[in-house]
Amino acid sequence: QDWYTTYYGGTGFATAGRGIQWAIDRGSLVRPLIDAGTPASVPVYELCGNSPDMALLHNEHTGPSDGAVFVASCTAPDGIASRAAAVTLPLNHLKLGWATTAMTQIRTWLG
Repeated sequence: QDWYTTYYGGTGFATAGRGIQWAIDRGSLVRPLIDAGTPASVPVYELCGNSPDMALLHNEHTGPSDGAVFVASCTAPDGIASRAAAVTLPLNHLKLGWATTAMTQIRTWLG
């Protein structure tokens, strides 16, 4: 039910909203962020996942993703002036925040 009301608008079991088209008609929130960009003096590290297996959640499944974010979106260079590194791990979106492999990668980047 909530997938339907998220897409078309209305009230579901856990969500309420006006629908995807309503949001699209008002313009992208992403474009202003990309256009603002990052300063060239600030290195950007991208940690991405590619395992859409978050328990009890509807995982993104229409393309390679971590369950919430497409891998192509996570690794996109748009707006990033100084990419220091990009790593994709076999983790879902939630585990990127606490899995040992993710923490090890972040520690490596932080030196």
